[in-house]
Amino acid sequence: QTTMAAGLKENALSKPIILVILLLATIIFWENYNSVDSSKLESSFSIPLTTYSHALFHQSLFEEDTQQYENNENEEKRRRLKRGGRRQRVNTPQEEDSSEDEQQEPTVLSLTPLSSFPSSSSSSWQGTCASSVPKGNLKVVSDLTKETQHVELITDSHLPQRFKSPPKPVMSNPDKLNPLCNQFAWRFCPNPRRGNEDKNWYSCEARQFVGKIHCAYIDNQHTIPGMVYDNERTYPVHGCHPHQKGFQPQPIKKLVKLDKVAHNLAVYPTGFAHVMAQLPRLIILAQSIPEDVPILLAKSSARDSFVNLLHERGILDKKRIINWDPNTVYYAKTLYYAGEMGRGVGTSGKWDTLKVEYCSWALVMPRERLQRIFIGNYSRGASVSMHDERSVERSGSKGV
Repeated sequence: QTTMAAGLKENALSKPIILVILLLATIIFWENYNSVDSSKLESSFSIPLTTYSHALFHQSLFEEDTQQYENNENEEKRRRLKRGGRRQRVNTPQEEDSSEDEQQEPTVLSLTPLSSFPSSSSSSWQGTCASSVPKGNLKVVSDLTKETQHVELITDSHLPQRFKSPPKPVMSNPDKLNPLCNQFAWRFCPNPRRGNEDKNWYSCEARQFVGKIHCAYIDNQHTIPGMVYDNERTYPVHGCHPHQKGFQPQPIKKLVKLDKVAHNLAVYPTGFAHVMAQLPRLIILAQSIPEDVPILLAKSSARDSFVNLLHERGILDKKRIINWDPNTVYYAKTLYYAGEMGRGVGTSGKWDTLKVEYCSWALVMPRERLQRIFIGNYSRGASVSMHDERSVERSGSKGV
């Protein structure tokens, strides 16, 4: 056993892709991806979790990465308070930073896109943006399809409702389900931890999109960053939903201006599990936006591993990546981001960007696409379509 452990450790160090494959074994992916009608709605899904120890292993990596992120944030707060000559309680990561309520004139910088990018494949937007920064309460947008001014969906993939009743997970070891439910109280467990969010999350149709917003900012809320907003509206999506202040942005202290940029930030942006959860959005961004658009990502070892693998697969040029500064609000004349919408009983029959997850954002996650990219046809050198078989395109965008 000692020899095997040593061999596995050496192999993991020399071949990081094996770790990636192991990680994918923990992703909850949806099976039987054929389009279904209401008479063929499913009642279960599969969790390929071989052992509970795998889950604990990934949980420990996530907690280690997340704790480091929180420690850095709290240390930055202490430095700010020390410079201000006053003592104040440091908020926990679940609390809002109440010390940043007052709007101040931001420090404005300019960031030039990397010179190694290819020559522009998309003309720069020639419209006019407001010269002032947003102030006051902004309108919260829940349905992007109803916004027309400076808003465009360049990719919009629709998936029909799949489940007629709460699906039950099928596990390789059924005896592990109850301990997991007792610990995490997930929404498919007998006693989920949340209220209305866990009632009708499964009875929804869904769509995944890439949005293009002009004259827009990227919020830098310290725990849940990434909400896009402009001078009049905020565009929260699941994972980028600073709910504790009513989906309003943080005051701008430091501002970096760009001509165009995309981002793939979300809650706990360096946390291991959250980097994995954001992979579908990163892939759809890379396949949808022009090649000369840089992409903001939070720096972490997990991110570097996945970006390197996507680079090797020819999906994402890693030279496009810009390291995100959590103390900075980024602004661009043209800003791209990925998100999801759901429509069902929980959303009163209206399309909603799931800032509150009344429909599960996971319903539209392209699990099959991820599987093919990482461990499927790509390893055999075959070309792989970026479509899941059960998705229906509603736009003319290419490569998705």
